Amino acid sequence: MRRICILLLFIILPIFAYRYAIVVSNTTYSMNDWRAICDSLRLKHQGRIFIYTSSIYDVLSQLQNYQPDYISFVGRPVSEVNRQFVRNCHQLTRQLDDDIYGDAIWGIITGYTAEDALRIIRYDSLWVRTVLGGTNCTWDYWIEKGISTYEAEYNRIRFKFPNGTTLDTIWPERCPTDRCTLLVNYLNNGIDDTVPNRPRIVGNIDIFVTSGHASQWEWQLHYPGSGYEGFFRSSNGQLRGDPYSGASRYINSSNPKLYFAVGNCLIGDVVDMNCMVLAWFHTGGAIQMTGYIVETWYGYMLWGLPAYYHYLQGRTTYAQAFYLNNQSLLFDQINNTPGTNPSGLEYDKNNVAFYGDPACQTRIYPIREPYYSENIEIRQGTLRDTFIITITANYDSSTLGFSGVSGTRHPIVFLPVKIESIQVENTNAHSVVITDNFCLFYVWYQGQRKFVRGETRYVRFTAKRKQVAIKEITLPIIKKGIQKEKIKGEIYDIFGRKINRLRKGIYFIKENEENFKIIKM
Repeated sequence: MRRICILLLFIILPIFAYRYAIVVSNTTYSMNDWRAICDSLRLKHQGRIFIYTSSIYDVLSQLQNYQPDYISFVGRPVSEVNRQFVRNCHQLTRQLDDDIYGDAIWGIITGYTAEDALRIIRYDSLWVRTVLGGTNCTWDYWIEKGISTYEAEYNRIRFKFPNGTTLDTIWPERCPTDRCTLLVNYLNNGIDDTVPNRPRIVGNIDIFVTSGHASQWEWQLHYPGSGYEGFFRSSNGQLRGDPYSGASRYINSSNPKLYFAVGNCLIGDVVDMNCMVLAWFHTGGAIQMTGYIVETWYGYMLWGLPAYYHYLQGRTTYAQAFYLNNQSLLFDQINNTPGTNPSGLEYDKNNVAFYGDPACQTRIYPIREPYYSENIEIRQGTLRDTFIITITANYDSSTLGFSGVSGTRHPIVFLPVKIESIQVENTNAHSVVITDNFCLFYVWYQGQRKFVRGETRYVRFTAKRKQVAIKEITLPIIKKGIQKEKIKGEIYDIFGRKINRLRKGIYFIKENEENFKIIKM
């Protein structure tokens, strides 16, 4: 990475990185291959390992003291990582402080083999630019390019071109009645497609999206009946496509990708060693995956995830979007938000799994304005700081829609520091929820006047900065001065988040493990 910038170099106190916890059983940590995963995560994220004996709740008090921003739950499949384990992860991560909301962004790291788990944690980042849909990806407006197909309609295909245009058409020559082999080929080889008078679509698949009937071991391509299409199936760590007729097609895809099983029943449940989760990590190339561990009927937790992922255009990672959507669910459950189903919210709350390193920077490649812009102003005080957070709508809320399941969500802003003793002074939102790490704005709901483009909402509050056990990154003192120089290295913001774009703010450049440089833009 090379950039030329005008820099103001200055003296600054040590910068604090995010806090990263690795939770693992004593039995698993005693196995050399699984211990290597935990040790690699510890070194990569400068984290801390928490070892439990019988349950992840054994280390709850230690986690409460450590106050992590991220938690990786490392576990062997089936014996440790299973349906109840997922539910425990949801519930434990809401118990690190006194409020009912989640306190850390989390993910489960497992694999058909320990080598699979080690492979997925080696990735630092992924720009999501190319989508492949086994279902209609209505969010292609927010993704640079890709191809979607339809599970309920034969031969229908939708192209999203890099210039922002789309083509949605019935085209049997390009989208056969049985899409099985077509999708397998795209996963194995990427997309390199042309349509007359349109830009070429080229790229490895960065995110694969599916919906429709499924189980722990298969995805049925057609919906509602199987019709004239085949299945994706898994066994012994191997993912394959079984066409309606003809031989099986093996999926051996090496490029990193997200598997977004947005509307599939049971596909996220690690029930045995033949399950789909393990096959997606073993031969499917997935580095992160979300999926239901039960039969899905409501769908809030995954159909709503794009509101915090696609719509925010690179501001959040996949894991952060998953986390934020769960906080929105909790808010809607507590406040009985119009348009939501209380039974559905309770059903979804703990029944969706997130697999992968939660701190991996898997972001949507930005191609347009996000749903809302945000601004955070902090005025330091002697005992308490004053925070002023403002959001500005870039689209009409009703344009993006809200069904109670999909569409927009409540705007949420991550706080740059952990806080406590919060006192709201004023706001022009309906209400706000402020926890130690985020601020949620209640600005619009179904049936209300839309939150229109250009409209703003703000909250002003005071709080104390939370005293937590964090690891300092010791940085050299740089003398004052203005100069023009080239930057080479990885760029992080002052909260330890790796970034690719410099904007106004304070950053540090990591040239290697020992050499850091502070810059202010």
